[in-house]
Amino acid sequence: MLKKIWRDPVWSKVIAAGIITAITATAGIIWPPVRGFLLTASLVPYWLFGLLGLVVVCAIVIVLDANRPKVHVTPVGDVEVGEDKTPGRSFPLKVSCVIRNDSSQSIDVQVFDYTPGTVTLKKFVTDVLQVKLREWYPDKHGVERLAVLPGQQFKAWVGADESRFTKDQLDRLRGQIGSLVLLVNGRRIDISL
Repeated sequence: MLKKIWRDPVWSKVIAAGIITAITATAGIIWPPVRGFLLTASLVPYWLFGLLGLVVVCAIVIVLDANRPKVHVTPVGDVEVGEDKTPGRSFPLKVSCVIRNDSSQSIDVQVFDYTPGTVTLKKFVTDVLQVKLREWYPDKHGVERLAVLPGQQFKAWVGADESRFTKDQLDRLRGQIGSLVLLVNGRRIDISL
């Protein structure tokens, strides 16, 4: 259970902040007597002990980060450009991509941003995610956040500005459209469209 809490992106930071606070408080309490002892009884400068402490803390952080499971997501197939001319559609021209979770664990996915290349958006929205469970769900609308199992696929889209671009233009601009920025387990991942 503790291992699961430690690997959670939020709780791990809360625990680390608590540990750092405890170390700092303890050092603040014991530093004056230790400093007096070190200055009078030691030939080693006291700043060297502070440097050693900093190196130890950095090593702990590096070891903990190295043990964190890596996140791997892979775009599957080509970027798709879809057009729906049904009256009343908010986003009649969509650019979407299918992505697979190639990590060894489930991932938490959110749409964070869009970095434009040659294509501007009509409006940036974040509720554009769908997950594949034999069919794409939810089927009519997307959601803001998904939990994706290992090997499972999910889809994200952006709404291109239909007053400036056509489907044919977007088909020719694949690879130059822009980048969809995802947060996967709290880490930023750019997907080229």
